[in-house]
Amino acid sequence: MTKEERLAARRHRVGRIRKTVIGSALATFAATWAIIFFQLVSGHDPALSSGAGSTAASASSAQVQASGSYTPESEYSYPSEDDYYAPPASVTTRQS
Repeated sequence: MTKEERLAARRHRVGRIRKTVIGSALATFAATWAIIFFQLVSGHDPALSSGAGSTAASASSAQVQASGSYTPESEYSYPSEDDYYAPPASVTTRQS
């Protein structure tokens, strides 16, 4: 086997290995996203599990017990008009 034949054989092997690795990575990526997609489409969102709902329920029940009555307005604080029109903060630069 000459030097050129060995070099050509090596290039062929390297190309085949690269294609295999890239194909495997893409297949794994696609399979992972497909699993996540179908889990969310079927309604099994982990963020909406029973653990997250019980936390919100316990917070609102604690609020009812503390104040004696529950009002939705006490849960939210709306920004005042001054929050929207605040002047820009001063910035120190090398030029000033």
